[in-house]
Amino acid sequence: MDIFRRILFLRHPVEEGGQSVPWFSDLHIRLPIIFSLVVISILWIAVLIKTRGQSDPIPLHFNAFYGVEFVGSGFLFFQIPFIGTILAAINSWLSRRIFLYDLFLSRFIAWATFAVAVLLGIAVIAILLLNR
Repeated sequence: MDIFRRILFLRHPVEEGGQSVPWFSDLHIRLPIIFSLVVISILWIAVLIKTRGQSDPIPLHFNAFYGVEFVGSGFLFFQIPFIGTILAAINSWLSRRIFLYDLFLSRFIAWATFAVAVLLGIAVIAILLLNR
């Protein structure tokens, strides 16, 4: 019976000293979530500064072989930080839900959120360098 409870995540919540530990008090969850929110905020600011709320066409994809492959409206540039915001919200929610049952997986999801934010930041930097 215990194996089925572990498979279905029906174990008891993570406890320290007999009491439940709050989700955001864990340093390995708090730091990556805060760092990812900072990176995503910087993405939003960079995109707002670059586009200035205009829909002028800008190059959005560059290939070394073909050159500029995709030119689109400046508003398409907002998709990158929007996707980052949505993914950070979903991953934070999942991390919080899973924290009660599996500490390692919860921390892994939190650090994965930060990794995705950094990758999206690299994408924004590449597009900003392309549009100098």
